[in-house]
Amino acid sequence: METLELEKIISDNSSVAENYYKNSNYDLAIPHYLKLLDAVKKNDTQNKLAGNVAVKLDMIYARLGECYLNINDNVSAINYFTEGMKINSTNPFLLVGAANVAFNNKQYDYAKKVLQFALAHNPTEITINDFIKQIDYVIAKENKDKENNSFGFNNKYYSHIPIEASKTTIVNVNPNNLLSLCMIVKNEEKMLAGCLESVKNIVDEIIIVDTGSTDKTLEIANKYGAKIYYFEWINDFSEARNESIKHSTSQWILYLDADERLTTESQNAIRTLINTANEEVGAYYVVIESDHRQLDGSTESHKGAYPRLFRNLGYPNIKFMGRVHEQISPSIVAMKKLTLPSDLVIEHLGYNLTEQEMGKKVDRNYKLLLEHVKDEPTNGYAWFQLGQTLGRMELFKEAEDATRFAIKCGDLKGAVLASATASLSQFCGKKKEFTEALYWAEETLKIVPKQLYGLSLKAHSLLYLGRKKEAEQAFLIALEYAKNIEKLPKSGFDIVISEKLLTDGLKKSRE
Repeated sequence: METLELEKIISDNSSVAENYYKNSNYDLAIPHYLKLLDAVKKNDTQNKLAGNVAVKLDMIYARLGECYLNINDNVSAINYFTEGMKINSTNPFLLVGAANVAFNNKQYDYAKKVLQFALAHNPTEITINDFIKQIDYVIAKENKDKENNSFGFNNKYYSHIPIEASKTTIVNVNPNNLLSLCMIVKNEEKMLAGCLESVKNIVDEIIIVDTGSTDKTLEIANKYGAKIYYFEWINDFSEARNESIKHSTSQWILYLDADERLTTESQNAIRTLINTANEEVGAYYVVIESDHRQLDGSTESHKGAYPRLFRNLGYPNIKFMGRVHEQISPSIVAMKKLTLPSDLVIEHLGYNLTEQEMGKKVDRNYKLLLEHVKDEPTNGYAWFQLGQTLGRMELFKEAEDATRFAIKCGDLKGAVLASATASLSQFCGKKKEFTEALYWAEETLKIVPKQLYGLSLKAHSLLYLGRKKEAEQAFLIALEYAKNIEKLPKSGFDIVISEKLLTDGLKKSRE
């Protein structure tokens, strides 16, 4: 079989299998993982996905084991875990999977030994230790009761390790506390006070998790009565944020970074909003406004809406996922709660930085995102964020490739997918490939019909294609939205396009 044909089989089956897996359709994922396994074995010298991402054979065995584990076929599961460990004996996914099988068979001592081995070789995977504690609990209970335990361990999986290591829900809600602010910080003495000033009168407690400050950050936090906890930085924003929400004792959680401020109007509205929330509401979208400094020194205003305010359902019921650009949404969806729009606004100062400051931030994100896509080679969101970061680094070819692959992964939805298609439209426009730029702009508008950025991309693409009548209409619509900027979608992303840019385009389309 030709190499290109094998690579297509690998790419196609990897994407489909991962989608089924992420949606818990394990029986449907298995045949695609088997095809992927066969193709990778045949193509083991060039086993790469589109985008030149190597498929790790041991991870395919891990995924197959996990799928069989979730459909209660422990025999097939342990067979695949064992095959994978012949390739990589310290892979935590395989080891924890094998421990899971042992746990299901009530071989608790053996399961514990496997986990201890896994932890010794993967010390940053702190959830393994939680699983060990779980086993200790069951052993102690068995010894006490002298009968089969009925704890009922649940074989679900975190994004970074294939097991929900502890079903212990950490939630110590004080009914008198309505709202907690949860933050992670490191050396934020310049920004922290401004953030805390914006919330000091509307939160019942301030939770600060510090990852190694050496300046006056903690001194400032103490002045605002914050509860301070320490967490060793392990290159994973989700783990740090999860540490912060574990300590929340309020019914709701707001999370901010030190370079963010809640607007005055939002301060006045937030408690009423959550006090009147129906039980099915799990989170609210909050609009984040940020000025992005451009390479020429100008600024570009971005607006996006993200679930920054959510109900405290207890860790790990509610938890962040992703090494960087971490998300709370998957766990809200998993808890079958709604995320609704709100009028709350956060001002974000973190992208209006000097070239040197932005360079450090981009470099940090780039390294973390590379690790993320290595861990999860078909995670579309990770690839999308890598594409955004590569764009900031002016590596436009690489940014375009990453964004195309993000869309190909098939798991991007809604506003994130619209942002990815808009980015592709922009990349194509830079290369003067206006036919494809128009295609991606129209794909964006199918998802978010009122996005000003997408309308501008469409209008300019039509203009440069010489379709001036159509361009004129698109510019007129874009100008109407630009004049009514408050009508921007609350749950999505947009860039504030200047009326002058649109007016200039309209004039050209009428020439």
